[in-house]
Amino acid sequence: MADQKRDIVWTIKARNSTIRCVLCDEVGFAELQVFQNDQLALSERLPDLGSARAHAEELRARLQARGWERVS
Repeated sequence: MADQKRDIVWTIKARNSTIRCVLCDEVGFAELQVFQNDQLALSERLPDLGSARAHAEELRARLQARGWERVS
């Protein structure tokens, strides 16, 4: 879709596992996608990009509190 914009928001690692968070800005909503080792682990639709970014940061903070280390 031409109107879609995808951004990798952050990447974190622990041991041999990598989690990457991607935001897709769609018309009328934003989709947060979380990939663990390139497998889709979570997909959530949120009302807008601001809400999706805030949710992504909350998720990153929770994972880092459990020992995951930020890569980007």
